[in-house]
Amino acid sequence: ILAIAIQAVKAQWVQTNGPYGGDIRALCVADSTIFAGTDHGRIFLSTNNGTSWTSVNPGWADWTICAITSVGSNIFVGTGRGIYRSTNNGTNWIAVNSGLTNLYIRCVAVYGNDIFAGTDSGVFLSTNNGTSWVAVDSGLTEHEVYSIAVSGNNIFAGTYSGCIFLSVNKGKSWIPACIRYH
Repeated sequence: ILAIAIQAVKAQWVQTNGPYGGDIRALCVADSTIFAGTDHGRIFLSTNNGTSWTSVNPGWADWTICAITSVGSNIFVGTGRGIYRSTNNGTNWIAVNSGLTNLYIRCVAVYGNDIFAGTDSGVFLSTNNGTSWVAVDSGLTEHEVYSIAVSGNNIFAGTYSGCIFLSVNKGKSWIPACIRYH
């Protein structure tokens, strides 16, 4: 039994055929489609588990794609210049930035049908597919949010300063959940 368990833990990585066009900064799986975003503003998709990739380049040559997520049939891309939504697998993109006070989007995460965005100015929430955003940062003392993760009813925000904050009420309030390392 131990030998079977050890074999089951071994990971095997296989290089896919692309995408090529910069460092891969963000990945997302929506249904059976994989999306990849690069530091050169390019977005690629694969519908065959990475065997081949198609560019759905929106023309953001000097923008970094920092984050990609999906809610239903909507794909959201966080860039250095705001959040963009596609409803047709990346063929067309529209800016959805109403209410954002900082357009450098570091990360995005989904909680049910709600979307959280981490910026250099804190955390923002959209409850309407990105049509509008509101700041949800009460108690968030560090505002450069680089990562957001959702686990059950818990939302975690990782900050540049090395602190993690926890919200148990959809971002209405945050409490520190770590000891800073410096």
